[in-house]
Amino acid sequence: MISYFNLIKFMTTVSCFYYRLWRREQFNFTFIKFEKFVKIIFDRKAVILTNKELVSNPELFKIFLLSLLLTENTSKVDSIINNNKISFGITSFRYLYSSQPIFEMRFNEFKKSKNKNPLNAREPIRASSDKKIRKFFKSFDKFYDNEMIIEPNIIIEDYLDDQAAEVVNYFNKYIEHECTVLMVSSIIHAFGRNVNRVV
Repeated sequence: MISYFNLIKFMTTVSCFYYRLWRREQFNFTFIKFEKFVKIIFDRKAVILTNKELVSNPELFKIFLLSLLLTENTSKVDSIINNNKISFGITSFRYLYSSQPIFEMRFNEFKKSKNKNPLNAREPIRASSDKKIRKFFKSFDKFYDNEMIIEPNIIIEDYLDDQAAEVVNYFNKYIEHECTVLMVSSIIHAFGRNVNRVV
């Protein structure tokens, strides 16, 4: 019997993490996630990893999760036209920090193969060579040790504080209103509608 899940075609997703502190250099990670592999573009370098290789590096995996959180729509690639040439990219929140964290929704042009839509790409048939992977992780480790001063978990907290403030306020007001309604109904249930006579 054919499994229901085997009938569903895996959808390729694209996500981006843009990071800049003060006046330092900006860094941009793009993750193109296929079913069995993920293509990572960082600092104009591209590497293809298996899912297991991605997950086995906790720091890189946190960056991947951040990219998913900060990307507006992982199943949609945006485009712009410059000098009659189309360039592809993705819209995501950029994380900027000077005196305080700022999340700025912007179009991020792909640094590599900007004239190709990655959602139309075929699944890779193999991961990059060991040599290429080692070279990639050497660059990534250097970035993480020297530039990633703010931990990904703190960036997630900053994002939730920034984006969820309105929702949190709504629920606080909702809870306060519900508590008031519950108290009033308890009083009415205990003493009847004409509470003034009891007092």
